[in-house]
Amino acid sequence: MSGVSAVLAWLLIYMNHFVASWTVQPENPVMQALLYTPMFVLLGPAVLFTRALLGTSSRLLKPLSRIISFPKIKSETLVFILIPLAAFGIAGGAAWPEQLYWLFWASPILLLSALQLLWNEGTIFSGLPSGDWGRIICAALAGIIVCNFVLAAYQYNGGIINSALHGSFFEQLGFALFGLLCMQLGDIVAEKWRGTTRGEQFRKNSKFPIPVISRKN
Repeated sequence: MSGVSAVLAWLLIYMNHFVASWTVQPENPVMQALLYTPMFVLLGPAVLFTRALLGTSSRLLKPLSRIISFPKIKSETLVFILIPLAAFGIAGGAAWPEQLYWLFWASPILLLSALQLLWNEGTIFSGLPSGDWGRIICAALAGIIVCNFVLAAYQYNGGIINSALHGSFFEQLGFALFGLLCMQLGDIVAEKWRGTTRGEQFRKNSKFPIPVISRKN
């Protein structure tokens, strides 16, 4: 997940070149990669760890498990809706950044959700038909907490960043989307090991080095 987190952060920085939602002071690209990559490695695990801590509170999860439920839609129908919407968000956001920047930044989540449905996997939105908003809200809160902490630390140490988003509400919404994206990628990474215990992995990958032969006396 650390490797995925680093790739995700640099991908978001690359996407920002098309919409310029934030700007930083110009730096040497090599030094920028050396300084920022270790921090980006920690972002995704920090979001998942914070989300796990929030999930330990029963007072928070119980009310969130009984909120408004949405009607369940077939996976095929959702795929036909999400893929064109994500494609339009990526292309339209780059062409009209002032009008469609919100859809541009939501496109990665929409595209990943469509791919998960094509792979017959559950998404972070699978609990909405039953009214369970716990995973979504906890992941969004974790993204807001971690991103605000990292931003404050960056500015405290002399970093300059200027946000082009219209108001702090959209900044916090972007942080929430980052938390949802980390949660979604964490589900994809964990899909391979889901339902497999450590004991099963050990028995599958290891063999007793000395052959044992039994004979009847």
